[in-house]
Amino acid sequence: MPRASTDVSHSPAAAQSREEPALIPGAPDRLPAAALIAALGSMMFAGAITVLWGMFDPLALALATAGTVAALASALVARSHVSVSGKLVAALLALGVALSFVHDALYLPGVNVDPAALGAFRPILFFVACLVASLAWRGAPRWLGIVRFGAVVLAASFLGALVIHASPSPAMDVWTMQQQGANALVGGYDPYAIAYPNVYGPGTPYISPELLTPDGRYVLGFPYMPLILLLDVPSAWLGDVRWTMLVAVAVAAVLIRSLGRGALVAELAACLLLVQPQAFFLLEMAWTEPVALALALAAALAAARSVRGAAGWRSWGTSGLLLGLAISSKQYMVLVLAPLLLVYARRHLVRILAVAAAVAAVIAVPFLVADPAAFLHGVLKFQVLQPFRPDALSWPAAIVALGGPVLPSWPAFVLAGATFAVTVRRELTVARALLAGGAFWAVLVIFNKQAFLNYYWFALGLLAAGVAALAADRAAPLVGGTPAEP
Repeated sequence: MPRASTDVSHSPAAAQSREEPALIPGAPDRLPAAALIAALGSMMFAGAITVLWGMFDPLALALATAGTVAALASALVARSHVSVSGKLVAALLALGVALSFVHDALYLPGVNVDPAALGAFRPILFFVACLVASLAWRGAPRWLGIVRFGAVVLAASFLGALVIHASPSPAMDVWTMQQQGANALVGGYDPYAIAYPNVYGPGTPYISPELLTPDGRYVLGFPYMPLILLLDVPSAWLGDVRWTMLVAVAVAAVLIRSLGRGALVAELAACLLLVQPQAFFLLEMAWTEPVALALALAAALAAARSVRGAAGWRSWGTSGLLLGLAISSKQYMVLVLAPLLLVYARRHLVRILAVAAAVAAVIAVPFLVADPAAFLHGVLKFQVLQPFRPDALSWPAAIVALGGPVLPSWPAFVLAGATFAVTVRRELTVARALLAGGAFWAVLVIFNKQAFLNYYWFALGLLAAGVAALAADRAAPLVGGTPAEP
């Protein structure tokens, strides 16, 4: 499938820039301007969810709005031939990572953590910071370049494990419902047909009365997709479903770097996902977005490889499998991943969709057949009945704070649909598909009835992955502190 290229690597200006000494080892000479805008957007989202733990605040909303505008702009600019210095993109991401380390060193990594149980959290954080800082070491030994990113992922994962240990029972319905739902599944019960303790107590404004028992003590319905339950089971057996989320964050970071084919910009984008200020709070609360992001990026990587390599049955079969798993992770993933469909060759698209639909059906149908009413209540009706949240990091919440009325949800979908229309074209690259999905999601969230840290974290991850994918064809992998030969 022919695609418009933004490659300027063979231009005289680019050739001249290669002769200049690199200020940042491994940084590409030129990148599409969309990479710089998306990197800035990811930093804005990171700042927004840092201000008040991802809840409503004027400054946080201003940052989230800036991130949303940047997400939209990056998706639009990605179609142009405008380029910027790759060193500038790398420097911006490095700044975001550095600020994240400062925040993580100064503040507790969660709201319910026991500081005494964090152990060596800050010394290990310092170790991770040193590893990332070594990216600027021009004379770094080869072995460091080989092991560095793996060490960063492992050390960051250990930090997440310390947070889980220091907050064994977070007062969060997400954690309680996943934990008990997975245990119910292991015990032979239908997780969609049981009641869950209402951790907020009767009369809570956080859950619609229609979703509670008459006394308000229990929640009726399980609001997550079946795949989340299935992936939670091994972790629940180990004692805490958050181990699933911890692994998913690590996998997402590895996939971001893989989407960038090991380029420095991709490695920095992955590091930003790992250590951005609320990375560990996200784990503490057991939000499921890490699973959704990891599967979305796996599908994107499969699409990228299918475009670059042979389009045999293994290629489209793998793409269909991962796409089916991704859309089975969250209700909104069908819309977020829709732009990715335009990346595949048309002759294979029907096959990929057939495999994806079959995978999704295999996962969902057993739960649907077991109790259709309970399944549809949890997966669909639960989402519709969720109440408007005045503490959401959204513009509807801001209007209420200013004394205005509670707005309906449909304008958010109209605006998100308009975003989709202006950012998605017939032929897309993987990078453009990720940026379009990120823009669509950001617009949908910031104008919706509920908008919290986990949603903006997901947008951050999509933008970071988009930056990495844009860098994929512009820089060689980083080995030993210096760029390897293409």
